[in-house]
Amino acid sequence: MRFATVSGLFGCALLFGCWIEEMETGTVEEDTRTLEEDTRAVEEEDTETAEEEDTERIVGTASIAPKSGDTTLVGTAFLTEVAGEIALTIEMDGAPPGKHGVHLHQSGDCSAADASSAGGHWNPEGHMHGMPDMSSHLGDLGNMIVREDGKGAITISKPEWTAGDGSDHDVLGKAIVFHANVDDFSDPVGNAGSRIGCGVVEPPR
Repeated sequence: MRFATVSGLFGCALLFGCWIEEMETGTVEEDTRTLEEDTRAVEEEDTETAEEEDTERIVGTASIAPKSGDTTLVGTAFLTEVAGEIALTIEMDGAPPGKHGVHLHQSGDCSAADASSAGGHWNPEGHMHGMPDMSSHLGDLGNMIVREDGKGAITISKPEWTAGDGSDHDVLGKAIVFHANVDDFSDPVGNAGSRIGCGVVEPPR
């Protein structure tokens, strides 16, 4: 009888030990699965975030209307952002063939017939006028070459540019001015002639 009791207790102890072991094994396996799932979730989230940062977003647009007596010129502009870099693309149609200076002007107002309401060149850092790849005005965009069919386009990016933060470097709210003549990059304004096209860069609708 005593032997049977001891044997029974020993058997229970073995069963209990096995049950404990199974519980611990199951818990470890469950923890491993949870860790793997959490790791996958973090990796997927990081991938989605990276893809979002690398996706081009339109952060501004402009419609360029004729000014200073020109009646055929029209244009559109798109301000885009990719991974924090701001770029401006301007496309013109019906413009006189040849080279034309293009600038961002400080006031987002194209109401005047000669676009004088757009003010002077956008130059928050007080630089001299020049080529866009120099330490020049933030609004110096260089020259656009218009073909014989009246079409032309330029794309330019500057590391100082921002969009929508309200800072001195914010492109939104500035006026794109398309000039009659070539910009010779001389200070203070490049002798680009009259303002024959103007449009304000605004947030996309």
